Amino acid sequence: MSNRVELRREILSMNLKKQPVLKIWSLLCAFAMCLLFLFSAMQLPASADSSAPDGDGTAKNPYAISCFSDLMWLSQRVSQENHEFSVILTADISWDTESSWVPIGTHSLPFQGTFDGNGHKITGVSFQGNADQGLFGGNSGTVKNLGIEGTLIQGKRDTGAIAGWNSGTILNCYAVCDVLTTGNQCGGLVGNNSGTGKIENCYHIGSVTANEANAGGIVGRSSGDSAILQNCYHLGSVQVSSSPEYGNQIIGLVKESTIFPILNCFANRKMQRNQKLLSRTVLLLHSSLKPHQDKKNGQIGMCVTTRRAFPESETICQL
Repeated sequence: MSNRVELRREILSMNLKKQPVLKIWSLLCAFAMCLLFLFSAMQLPASADSSAPDGDGTAKNPYAISCFSDLMWLSQRVSQENHEFSVILTADISWDTESSWVPIGTHSLPFQGTFDGNGHKITGVSFQGNADQGLFGGNSGTVKNLGIEGTLIQGKRDTGAIAGWNSGTILNCYAVCDVLTTGNQCGGLVGNNSGTGKIENCYHIGSVTANEANAGGIVGRSSGDSAILQNCYHLGSVQVSSSPEYGNQIIGLVKESTIFPILNCFANRKMQRNQKLLSRTVLLLHSSLKPHQDKKNGQIGMCVTTRRAFPESETICQL
């Protein structure tokens, strides 16, 4: 009997000695599994994004945008990294008015790639926000072959249907919608055109209204030393609530000493019945006249302009 008791005591003692070792072993195993999980997660490819559209963003295989959620993805991608990727629309897109739109790019982090609308349009567009409002908040790449149709695009300043800020190229695009800023720099297509911003073969139909200053049927304000506006037209009203003289049919304001060619453009005169406002209308008409070279502000072709935009003469070209 005593032998059995002693044997049980020995077994119990051995088990008690093993327990600390087992606990340490369990902790080591758990730690090793955590390291393995973290290592595996780090090895996942960066392109593993289930929400990404088809394509890889290269010129040969651009991201294929076919719905509003793809546009949202593009906006988020540009806000995270300054990519120079290529994008193409593969279908007409209906705007989701229930979603909160964040424009693609900003003035400080613009879109730098190529956005090809491929002849498609985005319809039902309507949103409002702070500064740098438009489909693109900032663009220094190329936006082409795109149509925008909607009701109202509204921002505090630097707002246009295509881009709030543009220092890139906007080609073969149009917008049919009203554009409004509660501050300044409001354009039918571009709020603020800077740097080498080029706008060509484009038009806007709708009202353009700035509460403070600088409203233009195509561009609210241009400050680009190498910018150009060519083959564009605007149909609709242009208004500046507080200072009517700062509203013009094509460009609200061209910064003095800026070289900014404006060629082969047209605008109607559907504006406020205010003689002061009408006298400052930038009205650019097709004509057989040869372009005039202004010594200070660059080439002005086939146009009548204003002293505010081009201070050396009230009438640049005779019609």
